[in-house]
Amino acid sequence: MRRKVIIVDDDAAVRRLFEAAFSSTFLLLAASGGQAGLELIKKEKPDLVFLDIDMPDVSGLDVLRLLKESGLAAVVWMLTGQEKLEVITEAIGLGASGYITKPFEIGKIREILNSALLPEEGMRSAKAWQVKKNLNA
Repeated sequence: MRRKVIIVDDDAAVRRLFEAAFSSTFLLLAASGGQAGLELIKKEKPDLVFLDIDMPDVSGLDVLRLLKESGLAAVVWMLTGQEKLEVITEAIGLGASGYITKPFEIGKIREILNSALLPEEGMRSAKAWQVKKNLNA
């Protein structure tokens, strides 16, 4: 069974990029705003959520707060176009696993997905990194 991932972002290009890159590996669902994302996440109960911070209807921080209050067990990574320390600190305090600054490299997203949802892939990546590190030492 494929793991379920939801991307909540008001930027259609970001949603399309996620779908093109990851829909063959994960069951990928998307929402274009905070309110739609909140409803989709509650209904689908995903394994991992990528959540944009700045959205016009409901902010990602408000969505995260409501999800954590409702007992959501999913891993949540925040997406942001502006790296504001106070906002990032608040997101981590609310339970986000981390944040990614836009524009981002698709490889970074792949690492997060592999580490969080495909433990065997995450272990292989970690071992490969350790071997490379040892060879360069």
